[in-house]
Amino acid sequence: MNLASQMAITTGPLGMATLGVGKVIEDYTAALRLDASNADAYYSRGYSRYHLGRYKLAVSGFCDAIILVPNDVEAYRNRGLAYRNDGQYDLAVVDFNHLLELNSKDVAVYVERNITLDAMALPDRAIEDFTQAISGDATSGVAYANRALVLVFAGTVEEARADAERAIGLGVELETLITTLKLNIRHK
Repeated sequence: MNLASQMAITTGPLGMATLGVGKVIEDYTAALRLDASNADAYYSRGYSRYHLGRYKLAVSGFCDAIILVPNDVEAYRNRGLAYRNDGQYDLAVVDFNHLLELNSKDVAVYVERNITLDAMALPDRAIEDFTQAISGDATSGVAYANRALVLVFAGTVEEARADAERAIGLGVELETLITTLKLNIRHK
């Protein structure tokens, strides 16, 4: 293992807590000066920048990691999140779509894409997303719960109620559903 890889492993995202994010970013930058082909260092530097709220710089790091490892699921996921947090919703959706091409049964990606579509005021697309997620995994209480929330805002209360009941039957706690609904109502 080369020095750059050792530095990336030594400081890693967990090192942010003990060394501080700034120091970790400096270490990744030093690692990349030694080995510009270290995809882990690009990814981790992007991850660190993401947690500082520096979304454009985070996107840059994730892009560099993706160039070196074209189907790096975590790099795509985090780049999509960074795009969304930076208000670049269309680019976030592109990344989430790519992730779904890689694994169409990843309910978490449907959730992230739905949050993005909701931010774009596209509830019909969000409902389609959760319907597709449910067809891939009919036991996902999370997918039913999220579709219920979107259906409430779309004005389809009876369908929302049915999805909420299914979600509860699949283990989603009623209190969690109500809290999420209240939070979403405050943001509307």
